[in-house]
Amino acid sequence: MDEKTPESPPPIPVLTVAQDSTAHGKIKEINASLDASIKDGAAFSVMAGFGDSYRAPFALALGASAAQVGLLTSIPQLLASLAQPFAYKFNYAFTNRKKFVLDMVTLHALAWPLMLFIPLALSDFKVEALIALASLYAVFGAIANPAWSSWMAELVPEEKRGGYFGKRNEILVAALLVSMIAGGVILGFAQNALFWGFGILFVTAFIARLVSRHYLSKMIEPLPLEARVPYFGPIDYFRRDRRHPMKTFTLFLFFTNFTVNVAAPFFVVYMLRDLGFDYFTFTFIISAGMVARFLSNSYWGKLTDKYGNRIILRATGILIAVVPFLWLFTPDYRVLALVEMFSGFAWAGFELATFNYIISVNSREKTANMVANHNFYNGLGIVAGAAIGSLLTVAFAGQEFFWMGGLLLVFLASGLLRLLVAAYFLPRIRDNRLTLGVSEREFFWKATAVYPTRGLLRELQMGWNIGVQGVRYGTGTLADRARKSRETIKHLEKELSELALRERFETLSPEKAPKQPPPNA
Repeated sequence: MDEKTPESPPPIPVLTVAQDSTAHGKIKEINASLDASIKDGAAFSVMAGFGDSYRAPFALALGASAAQVGLLTSIPQLLASLAQPFAYKFNYAFTNRKKFVLDMVTLHALAWPLMLFIPLALSDFKVEALIALASLYAVFGAIANPAWSSWMAELVPEEKRGGYFGKRNEILVAALLVSMIAGGVILGFAQNALFWGFGILFVTAFIARLVSRHYLSKMIEPLPLEARVPYFGPIDYFRRDRRHPMKTFTLFLFFTNFTVNVAAPFFVVYMLRDLGFDYFTFTFIISAGMVARFLSNSYWGKLTDKYGNRIILRATGILIAVVPFLWLFTPDYRVLALVEMFSGFAWAGFELATFNYIISVNSREKTANMVANHNFYNGLGIVAGAAIGSLLTVAFAGQEFFWMGGLLLVFLASGLLRLLVAAYFLPRIRDNRLTLGVSEREFFWKATAVYPTRGLLRELQMGWNIGVQGVRYGTGTLADRARKSRETIKHLEKELSELALRERFETLSPEKAPKQPPPNA
């Protein structure tokens, strides 16, 4: 790409001592806010681990059917989506986003103690009451999200977002993993007093959300929203600036969430009801996915900073389309744990690139408005998917196709729909950010095979070196053997690099190269 060189370099700004001191103080405040945001996210994850992760099991304990579990997902998401157009207006009704977010978080937290009283206060309509409270919980969280997203977009520089949010997500997933395991252990030991177990979980979730609010209150808001841009709602969203990359991305996530949620609410039902897993086994499986997320968040963050969001979305979009098919072949909990690890690896990259993409393609003034409308359609996709999934659970009950029946047919339908959405939308995603150029085929090979294998080889090398220090074996020292092991590993890495290079060469060879350059997607 040719760049125009200026005739003379721009003048270097000179700061006075007072200006330099002010700038330094502002940087310290921003860094302190980013640290507080990580602590806020960790507390939020504890709430999700003890609360959100076990809301569907709580519904099953209340006597919910598979269709009602689907409604527990779809109805709250529907109301949260309908609330999104008002989120932007509510944001400007307050003096700043910070106060608005803090007030919404307080209301968000209060849903947990109210859920505790459902089995105590009601003899009938327990599941319906849970759905109602879950709906309020979802609405308050959804209304705060656009303001929080625009707030964070101003705190984190664009070139650092992949690394920062990758590290932040790594800590969040670690907190989520620990709290999910702790919640499963509590329920496992409370098999004969389940509602006391759920009471402990939900009280902990409530306290964790209050801790989250405390750390949010310590963050600064760099630039109050003084210049209000004209509001446009969900209908005008697609009419205005139709070529904006956000519009295609919103459609992509709408259909992705639709296809994912055809099956997503029912994996819990499949494990606890159909396979008869106890809470220990259930926690083991879902924790395996959290471990994979924890281990891969920094990995995807570095790749996002290096290659950009678009190529990460295309690679992980293919991976998440494969996940439902992997559930079809065995009920073995050990294999299903491996499937969840694969899923966690893929979703970690997809969610990180999704968030970074949204805040990178929108201007500061429009971020809250664009995110509100985007979330509106995103939520509708979740609602529609869960509703269709609920209908399919009824339609497929008692039906068989080869070895599959019931919920397995729902998973199959979800997988096929995901593949169709990925095939149509992934090539159409655009990103204006300049990053390292690399072919998608080469990147997919590197991201899913070469780089993880190299990391594994390095870990093996490190473990070998630690184990052999000071130990002698036969006529030679194990240190010598460690040296030979390193040479072998370097040789294997070289072979992997050559293989990746050969793949790229074949892709770009004249015989296989297209006669006309492909259009910029």
